[in-house]
Amino acid sequence: MTNPHKNIAIQWLKNRVRKDRFSGLTLSILFLVFSLILFHLASLVEDVVTSDAIVYLDHHFASYLATIRTHRLVEFFLVFTFLGQPLLIAWGLVLSVVGLFWTRLKIWIIPLFVSVMTSLLLVYLGKYVIARPRPEESLFSMHSFSFPSGHSTIAISFYGFVGVIFVLETQKISTRVILSLLTFFIVMLVLLSRMVLGVHYFSDVIGGLLVGGLAVILGLSVYFWQKFSIQKTEKSSVNIIRYWKVIVLITLFFIAWVGFEVFGEHTLYQDQLAK
Repeated sequence: MTNPHKNIAIQWLKNRVRKDRFSGLTLSILFLVFSLILFHLASLVEDVVTSDAIVYLDHHFASYLATIRTHRLVEFFLVFTFLGQPLLIAWGLVLSVVGLFWTRLKIWIIPLFVSVMTSLLLVYLGKYVIARPRPEESLFSMHSFSFPSGHSTIAISFYGFVGVIFVLETQKISTRVILSLLTFFIVMLVLLSRMVLGVHYFSDVIGGLLVGGLAVILGLSVYFWQKFSIQKTEKSSVNIIRYWKVIVLITLFFIAWVGFEVFGEHTLYQDQLAK
């Protein structure tokens, strides 16, 4: 006589690895990755709150960066830290929505907003619950709390998510590799800029990376849920016909980015750069 509870457990496990439904293998992988990121984030928060060894590392590393900081280095990393400015993010979101409509990839719009808005909410909660002061070595006057880094979070939840869209909607392996590397370097430069400018500790940046990672997983969950819910989806791949549309939108974003660099540096950071 077979054990009915054993059969139920086996069937449950089989359902967790099914590839034909969202609640199967897709959700299992997303849940495992989300849990792993959440575990590391919780451990980091505990270390920051209890002033564990990582706090000593934070202050030591911040002091070291302050000693090697030069005017030219600051100007270089300002270019990438501007990518986290709220107005530029808002402009990027507008262009992204236009682009996703234009290239008939509307299925990505809600997941993108879920990723960005979730990350902003988690950053707001984190800053005011933990209330960690900014580094003493900060080059600029900042009026918000330090943990987690908002720029680092948005670098993952927006730029990282847009990179994921490009990678998943591109067919060529070589193009996917190039886009993945480009996304990685942009995100890393934004993260590094916050430490070089002295406005965040190392653990703030790692915290922002983890928070952004949670937001990306939630956004991807919405995307795959939509994809499995739709019986007949449009073929959604970035082909040669759509490249010119993407280039136009990236150019518009690049113009705004350059505008921030040219005018923002002199209006927002002129006093500090003159030191």
